[in-house]
Order: sequence, then C-alpha cells, then structure tokens
Amino acid sequence: MRLNLIPRIALAVVLGFALLLPSARASDCSKTSLGLVPLNELGPGLYQGFSGGLYPNACNLRPEAHERAGLEIARAIVPLNRAAERDSENGKIVLLSVGMSNTTQEFSTFQSIVARDPDKNPQLALVDGAQGGWSADRIVSGGEQYWATVNQRLARAGFTPEQVQIAWLKQADARPTLPFPEDARKLQQELKIIVLTLKRLFPNIKIVYLSSRIYAGYASTSLNPEPFAYQSGFAVKWLIEEQINGSPELNFDPDEGEVKAPWLAWGPYLWGDGLTPRRDGLIWECTDFNRDGTHPSTSGRRKVAEMLLEFFKSDSTAVPWFLARPSDRLSNFARPRGIYILDSRLGTDIDGVSMRDANIRDLSFVTGYVLRPSWAELEPAQDVYDFRMIENIIRKLDLLGQKLSMGIRPAEPSYIVENEGVASWFDSDPHVNRWRPVPWDPFLLQRMEKFIQALAEHEIDGMKLKDHPVLSTVNLGIMGAHVAIRDPIAVKIEDMPGYSRDNFKHAVLTNLRAATNNFPGKFVQIGFWKVRDSVGSPALWEEVRCIVLDEFDGARNPRVGFWMDNLAAARMDAAADQVIGFPAPEFAAPLLTSQNNTWISFQALTSWTAPFTGENKVAGAEPADGMRFAFDKYGSTYFEIYVRDIDDERYRPGFEAWHDRLFPPQVTITSPDGGARVSGTVAVTAEASDNVGVVATQFKLDGADFGAELTSPPYEVILDTSRIRPGEHTLSAVARDAAGNVARSNEVKIIVEP
Repeated sequence: MRLNLIPRIALAVVLGFALLLPSARASDCSKTSLGLVPLNELGPGLYQGFSGGLYPNACNLRPEAHERAGLEIARAIVPLNRAAERDSENGKIVLLSVGMSNTTQEFSTFQSIVARDPDKNPQLALVDGAQGGWSADRIVSGGEQYWATVNQRLARAGFTPEQVQIAWLKQADARPTLPFPEDARKLQQELKIIVLTLKRLFPNIKIVYLSSRIYAGYASTSLNPEPFAYQSGFAVKWLIEEQINGSPELNFDPDEGEVKAPWLAWGPYLWGDGLTPRRDGLIWECTDFNRDGTHPSTSGRRKVAEMLLEFFKSDSTAVPWFLARPSDRLSNFARPRGIYILDSRLGTDIDGVSMRDANIRDLSFVTGYVLRPSWAELEPAQDVYDFRMIENIIRKLDLLGQKLSMGIRPAEPSYIVENEGVASWFDSDPHVNRWRPVPWDPFLLQRMEKFIQALAEHEIDGMKLKDHPVLSTVNLGIMGAHVAIRDPIAVKIEDMPGYSRDNFKHAVLTNLRAATNNFPGKFVQIGFWKVRDSVGSPALWEEVRCIVLDEFDGARNPRVGFWMDNLAAARMDAAADQVIGFPAPEFAAPLLTSQNNTWISFQALTSWTAPFTGENKVAGAEPADGMRFAFDKYGSTYFEIYVRDIDDERYRPGFEAWHDRLFPPQVTITSPDGGARVSGTVAVTAEASDNVGVVATQFKLDGADFGAELTSPPYEVILDTSRIRPGEHTLSAVARDAAGNVARSNEVKIIVEP
C-alpha cells in the first residue's frame, strides 16, 4: 500500500477523556468479557432496544451524501499560515487533540509514532490539546480554563486557532450513574456542545472525527466503568446521525444555511469485548491498562495510536490531507491488478461452438484475458456441462504466462425458466429477447449453486479450476438479473414478480456466497450500479452495499470487489492535460464510496480506436487517460480493454507505462521469525522483487527507519538489541521500484530480552 500526504493541515483532532486518576486500586483482571457485541458488529441486532452499526440503518458505512460531502471538504483542506491564508510553502494543517486523560495519553503516543512515519504529510502538525481531569460534563459546565490551555498549547507550538482544521473527539462523563439510554443521550448533548464550541473557537475547523471509549471491564473504580464505556458509543453514533439527518444546529453545508458545525464522522471505533476478539482481531488485555483498569498502559496507548494511524492513512476523508502523496494511496489489502483483453464472439471453432479466443495477444503489457461465456453455453442441458471453452483458454494463457479473468453473461439455461412454478420476467433486450427467471427464484438459486460448484471442481489437466494458477478473477454476476447489482435494460428489478428488498438481498448474498465459497483464493468481483426501488431511504443500493461489505469484509469472509463497464476518458483539447473521466462519481457512487472497503475494477465503455458507443466520451484521449482517471478517482488497478485499443500502436507506450505502475514490489521479512525472542546482535533479512526492478529497500523498527537504505540484494541489516528497550518490537521493510511504486512488507513481532 502506498500512502502519501498532502499539504500540512491544522487538524483539530482529539476531544479526549480527561478524567482524574483515582487512588490506585488493582484492576479486576477476571472480567475478561462482558458478552456485549461491539457496535460495528451489532448491525441490525439490538442492545436494549437500539440497533448497532456506526452509521444510520445499522450500517458501518457513511451514507453516500455524507461521504461525498466529506470528500469535498477534505480536498479543500490546505496549509494555512498564521494569518489563516493559504500558504503552500510555510503553512500548516493542524491536527489538535482535545479531551480527557485517556485522550492525551493515547494521542501523545500517536504523535511519537507519526513523527517517524515517512508517509505523513510534512505540512501536517499535531498538537495535543487533551488534558487530564476534563471529562465531557466538566468541559460543558465550565470549560473556559480548558479552552484557554488548548490555545496556550497551540501558541507554544507556533500556531493560531485559525490554523486548526480537523479534530478527533474522544470523550466521556466522569462517574456516570444514569440508566441507558439516558446516559448516552446526556453525553450526546455534551458532545454536541463541544463540537459547536470547536466551530466557534476555531473558525476554520472543517472536520471532527469522533471515537468512543475503549474497554472498561477491568475497571476497579467508578470513574467510567462498564457498561458506560460501551454505551458511550451510542452517544457518538446518535450525534453523527443527528447531523446526517439534517439537524440545523449541526449544519456544515453553506448551501443549507449558516454553518454552525464541522462535518462529523467516526474516527476509529476502539471498543472491543475484552479478550473476545473482534472480527479484526482487536482484544483488550488486562495488561493494556494501568492499575485502575481505566487508563491505558503503554501497550494500550500504542494500540489506540496504531488504530488512529491506520484510520488516518486509509479513510477516504483523511487521506487527502494526512498523506504526503495522497494520489498514490491504496488501501492495504490484496486486489486484482493489470490490463486484461476483452474477448469477443470470434475464435477457434470446435463442433460449431466458438472458443472466444481470437483476441489473445502475447504482449508484455498484457496481464491476461477476460472470457465471458454465458451460463447457457456452459450448461446446454440440465446437469450436462461443456467447459471446453474454459479448458482451451486456460491452456493458451498458461503457455503465455497470462491470467484468466472469467465472467458470465446473463443467459441462464432454458430448462430453468421452463421448470414448473419458476417465477419469470421477459427480457426484451435485443441481445436476449426471452423469458428469464427472477433472481430470487429458489430453483434458480439451487441450480446456480450447483453450476458454480461444478465449474469450480472441473479438472483441467489434472487440476481443478478453483485451484488453477492461471485463473485470477471471477465475476459471475447475479443470475436472473443484468450481470450485476443493476436493473436490466428491459425492466426494473422492483417490477419483477415477487420483489421485496429481502428477496433481492437474499439473491445477491446467495450468488456471492456461491462464488466466494467455491473459488477460495481467487478475486471475486460483482458489477454494482445505483439500483433503486420505491422506498425512499435508505436507497436500495446503499442497503445492499452495506450488507455486502459487512459480510465480505476480508476477515470473516473474503472481500468482494465492485466493478463497472463504464470507463472512458476524453480531452476537450488534445494539447491540454485536462481529462474528463467517466463514470462520474455521482453515477458510480457505490464504487466511489467503497474504496476503503474493497477494490474497484473497470471495463472500458467502448474502444478509443473505434468507438461503438459514447464517442464523445473518448474523443481526443487514449486508454491510458482512462486508467489514470480510474486510478486517481477510484483507486482502480484492474482494467478490461477492447482488443482494437490493445492492437493500436499509438497506445502502446501508455499501456506499458501503466503496466509498470500497476504492480508494486513484493517484499517480505524472512528473518527473524515472528515471536522470536532475541538478544545481542540479530541479522534482519528480507526478500524483494518487482517486474521493473527494485531500486531500494529500507528496514524499519517500530515504524522508524533503521540501517541504511539498500539499493541491491542481499537485503540484510544488523539490529543491535542493546540499543533498544526490552519488550515487544515490530520489524518491517519498505521497497521501491523503478516505476515509483512503494510496497510494505509483512510485520514481524519480536521480543527483545533484557
């Protein structure tokens, strides 16, 4: 993952939990779990009658309108000088922590980590405004001294209140006693007052990220024990929902009237149920806390600090101002990469059936081939399968060292719709023109699952397709629909017989489960458009997006990527560098708003060489322009291109450059092993490789550079453990290639013995 920073931003960040340290009393390490479900895993489940999810409708994703507003605001954050003027050379972007003792402890650790991070925007400045003893209720009831101290700290750091542009708010009440939900409602109102105060005192503040408390099950005092720590999450959730629902008191949009508040969103959600792992593996051990079981120990502070760093490096609204080079950012998960050629109906004829292989090309910049047969072609009769087309392609690509991306066109075998009792609709698309089953029909879903299983288990030269190294990506669509989460051309999904949201969501999840279960280890992606029905809010597509990304989250289940066939780019002036790209963000909102969660892939809308549709959308440009647009706007690294463009010599330099750009180096720490106990001097080694050549590798200890940057193998440095404190440390490495790509290795935890 390449992470970059933009101009320095005055970021008002942490509204923390300023609680006075009570008399030392040993924490209760027996309370390793409360049996409560973290908000980001509760979803539509209930806690005392209230649903979970970080955002409205039991979802962990920001609604589209709020996401787009946040992106626009984030991109407008620029370095400001002391006079609050834009100053790209001497200005700063200030990130301010505000809150209680927990907050200042966690944020100060965050500061020390960020100070050593080469990805940090050099114009970003961090100021810790959080103070012990200042809980939310105390700030609200008389916080003049608190805010005076914040301004003093800003001044000592060389900044003015006008330079603060972002805040992280983490707060709670001291010694709460009210029952739920009254306690959370009280905190919600206090957080609102603090947010409004921030806007009044720091007029240029644009964003406030909020976090609730960490686990407090080990607490031995009444300072802020459970379940109040857990319930503080509802206060944050409800405050953000209040703004999303259009509260005039929290208006951030000048088009809607007077701006009274910054844009609000969740920062990292920190609560986990003690030793019960969250889906992402988060646990809170007794050793993560000081003796009172409330304030974090060194390890607890670092845990929060690392979650903050990961959030600011990956959240779509933080990347533009937090990273040095935000245009190079990509979320840190595996994704399909490369330039793939689209097939056509042409190809080798075997028994009157085209093998669709005519467009295969042996070119250095081509990663692979997109084969798009229909289900009906692969299962011409019930339980009769003909996979010769796939066998043929696999063998040819294997000889070329290329990959297969397999899609399925929307044509189910006729026996399905002819089965008695199958609900159907008529597809008048000229390319189809026949009756088809509705996506949620039980018989269709049953046969779809059997077909995908047969496809995955089919052996080619002694190897099952699901295990074949040539197969990289599968896009099997939503059977009975238009290849994707998308209305067919002929009829809206909501007008099909038996439609309900639950039925449609069941169909989507059943198709995706069949694909991911039968093709483990392969990239599964699905087309995703803004499908709607007559229900106003949330939009159908937003509800579907929420359940798909929640289930296929990369932890419990493999991620599922989102795909569209609308990629295009045009130049109004061929001599200028200004490119108009498609699809527009509004049209492709499911993709735009999902970049933090999964990968985004594109098929070209048409050919740039010989456009058969949308000629104005490719005028004066070339495929490389489209790829650049998709990479910059959507983070895309996978492109399906028409063969006429592949064959056009004018476009070859652009293809070659993008092929190099799409593949970062591979770098792995090879020794010592994870969990090794070390002392004295230790050799730290790594392996690094790349398609265009590794130019440098830098080892890191706890995120900071150590040893010289190495420009050639062997990649090895000597770690003198006598120079670092005993305990756990993290080793990693960063490699750069000749195309400017940067990649990080795996992290290896070691324990330095005294």
